[in-house]
Amino acid sequence: MMTANDFRFGVEIEFTGAMTDDVANAMDAALCGSGINVVLERYNHQTRGHWKVTTDATVSRGYSMRTGVGEGGELVSPVLEGEAGLEQLRVVLDALNAVPGVRVDRRCGVHVHLSWANMDENWIANIIDRYTRHEAEIDRFVAPSRRGSVSRWCGAMAPVKMAVDNAKALTRMRRVDLAMAPRYHKVNLQSLTSHGTVEFRQHQGSTDYTKISN
Repeated sequence: MMTANDFRFGVEIEFTGAMTDDVANAMDAALCGSGINVVLERYNHQTRGHWKVTTDATVSRGYSMRTGVGEGGELVSPVLEGEAGLEQLRVVLDALNAVPGVRVDRRCGVHVHLSWANMDENWIANIIDRYTRHEAEIDRFVAPSRRGSVSRWCGAMAPVKMAVDNAKALTRMRRVDLAMAPRYHKVNLQSLTSHGTVEFRQHQGSTDYTKISN
């Protein structure tokens, strides 16, 4: 049976209500001496060794693509692993929640990237099969704004399932073929080739450790 220690993961936490530079500066000061660094960056898809605060088009207002400063944005983790990674997530969320004004609304989401040892194409395809089969039940776990195809950023699973079925029909199913599935759905497989992960995009915005760690 797999446990938290079998997984490597990354988390993207969208927020509103505060300026990105204020969030980054306040968090970095609060975490001083912990070995955890928080850095303001302009929007990018690069994996860092530190936590980064960036703008995000879905939640940021009045933002600068050049500086990364705007009202509302996204807190992005480095690669975390196992129970130690979950503990770091808890500490960082405490710092985020201490920043005045930080909140979430229906525009915000939480994205979780997962990878594990010996992940293979069949296992990944099974995730899509099961998620699609149980999509209606999974929808009941989340806010109405994240169900069905209500959100353009986490649409229904049918197009992803179709792409996976096409990959399974090939002589040899390859990761690059699975990654041909469209991105803005509840599960994103394009991250297989960009980050080596399966990205789960459906959960509504939250800065609550219990919800995010679950």
